[in-house]
Amino acid sequence: MPHFVGIHALQFLPLLAMGLAAAVRRWPRLRPAPVRTRLVTAAALGYGGPFLVTTWQAFRGQPLTAPDSWTLGALGIVVAATAATVATAQSAPARPPTADPVKVNA
Repeated sequence: MPHFVGIHALQFLPLLAMGLAAAVRRWPRLRPAPVRTRLVTAAALGYGGPFLVTTWQAFRGQPLTAPDSWTLGALGIVVAATAATVATAQSAPARPPTADPVKVNA
């Protein structure tokens, strides 16, 4: 299962970055590149958590379909941390755009 999670993260994260870039017109909050970068970073950390939890579960010889309370607790912590990271990424102020010297002098 960790392999499944890791391989799909490699597919999902670039698609997320492209989707956020395409969503810029619809949601102005996504216009600054640092906001989109923070969201992709939050998604990467969000994928890293389940990867670690499923790896830990596999090393303990536990079936994926029958997690114990420790595994569910760890997954709950991962979900809460990911949600907090996404909320922080969206609410943090984006740096103001710097002036383009070519356009200023033109």
